[in-house]
Amino acid sequence: MAAPRHRLVYLLSFPGLDAPLVALGWAALLSRERSGEIVGAAPMSLFLAVWSIYLADRLFDAYRLRSHSAIPPRHRFARRRWRGLAALMLLLVALLLFRIAPRLEPATLVVGAILSLLTAAYFLCFRFISFRKRKSGSFPVPLKEITIGLCFSAGVIVGSGAKEVSTEILILGTGLAALFTTNCLVIALAEAEFDRANDPASHFAARRAAFSSAWLLVVPALCAPWLVFQTPFVLVGTSTLAATALTFFISKRTARYADLTQPLADAVLLVPWLALAFDFARA
Repeated sequence: MAAPRHRLVYLLSFPGLDAPLVALGWAALLSRERSGEIVGAAPMSLFLAVWSIYLADRLFDAYRLRSHSAIPPRHRFARRRWRGLAALMLLLVALLLFRIAPRLEPATLVVGAILSLLTAAYFLCFRFISFRKRKSGSFPVPLKEITIGLCFSAGVIVGSGAKEVSTEILILGTGLAALFTTNCLVIALAEAEFDRANDPASHFAARRAAFSSAWLLVVPALCAPWLVFQTPFVLVGTSTLAATALTFFISKRTARYADLTQPLADAVLLVPWLALAFDFARA
């Protein structure tokens, strides 16, 4: 378990709250910049969906983990508290299906269903099948991390209430996907030793993949803010630039602070909440 002075860092990570708060923050900021307000059930549905998905992923890890000295703290917590996390996940799914989903617009429901299918395909390909085959380094590019980045970015856009696909939305989505992919790669790099035994689909689970770590982090880190600043969403662009810089800073310290990389890398993606606070304060 983490040293006592570091336990506060895991306050959001242990219950899986960091990812849904990240998704909600970006969706709310984008909604605020697009329409001047944050309305509708879409942001809350995104929050509940992401939280339940991450809890399901955590529970799957707790079930399948092999004994390993490098097990990350969030997985150790899940192994001890799996009953509570499972009950929480079921509660979130019930709220999503019976309280929030009926309030969504039909178009949002359709897109949400498509994203759910894509997420299920991700689990099948990169979690279940990969776990069963235990094959590392099959692809020269980080397909698992890119898939997560794309799904997360699409969820943010849908959660913001966007109703049509425009050029600026596509550019924005690509930029955010680059940022989220960088985040996944930084965490994967820090947990490469653990992933070699427990998550073969992770790009850095293969030892040879470490040689490509530099360009894999730099390319999306440079693309993310550049792409987002091609759109009129200034606050989203500024948040992307700040999050990218902080993520890249953390990536340079993964060897020294491997256990802290995941909660810190996810925490820097909470910068949209600061941008929202600033925007509301000046309004």
